[in-house]
Amino acid sequence: MPHLRIYFSKVFIFSDLSTTKISTLPVDKGGYAIGPVAIQYTIEPAEYKAGGAYVYIYKGDLLVNLIPGNAQGQDQVTLSRGYQFDKNQAYFAQVVLNPGTGSEIKSDKIKIEFVNLYIEEKDPEFPMSKLNPFDY
Repeated sequence: MPHLRIYFSKVFIFSDLSTTKISTLPVDKGGYAIGPVAIQYTIEPAEYKAGGAYVYIYKGDLLVNLIPGNAQGQDQVTLSRGYQFDKNQAYFAQVVLNPGTGSEIKSDKIKIEFVNLYIEEKDPEFPMSKLNPFDY
């Protein structure tokens, strides 16, 4: 008699050692990412292979980007330097396995936290100085 293996699969997003949020994302005044940010995830059990895996990026409730990833085990996708965010909106990441099928599996939506990071080109205390933000 043939055996059918049934998986109860889970997917988690994590950054560093946290399973609850993505590490803060440094953005400049215009909302552009200053450097790349990795979004890491794990699919359990490790032997489960999904039909596809994507990291969905939401601006509020609106899906604004899909990034393909590996459909088994651990993986990470990257938001590139220069990716523009509206700092007045909330952004979330979610991993979706088997998208568009009857066996779709979704992780929790995890908020992407922003931190404003920029250096003024001119220091008001020293108006003759010219600062280069890439020196820091």
